[in-house]
Amino acid sequence: MGLEHVFNVLDGPDGVACLEAFWEQVPEHVRDRFLERQILERELREAEEKIRRVRRQSEDLQITMDLKRR
Repeated sequence: MGLEHVFNVLDGPDGVACLEAFWEQVPEHVRDRFLERQILERELREAEEKIRRVRRQSEDLQITMDLKRR
């Protein structure tokens, strides 16, 4: 079955039911690994965003300190 067909089925009126039926057929240990990976990826995205935010704050603070020295 091609992915395009799967996407069309999922986009249809019974898409949620089809996805739930499929999910129930996936072995529990695979579902657990999938969910664990999703959680880790979300935590990684959040950590990367925090790093970007702290870097911006640091750069802003450095600019402020430089301007005060002048």
